[in-house]
Amino acid sequence: MADSFQKSIEYAKKSLKIAFEFSDKQLEAMESLYNLRDTLAVLPTGSGKSVIFQVLPWLLQKPLKADKPLVVIIISPLNSLMQDQVTSLCEKGIPACFLNTSATKVTSFEQGADNV
Repeated sequence: MADSFQKSIEYAKKSLKIAFEFSDKQLEAMESLYNLRDTLAVLPTGSGKSVIFQVLPWLLQKPLKADKPLVVIIISPLNSLMQDQVTSLCEKGIPACFLNTSATKVTSFEQGADNV
């Protein structure tokens, strides 16, 4: 694993307060994304796909020479999963929001999203 990729992983883990180690499949997908490759990761339920999405803003910051974490847009058909992920990120102080098709207004943002 390249040293700069490993440093980016550690930076993302610290920023997101992640205390566990990533699986080989998660690392394989994240390294491909870090190297700015189109990536398809097919992982079974419960294998940690969501954490890959959460890590991306910090992981891609260095290779894209951004001065702060990036905005990542994820499209998912699972409204409850989106709400759970946004709530989890907001509880960590990370601005996050989601838009879903069941909203009665044009937009629906979760708590803490006013800085996004």
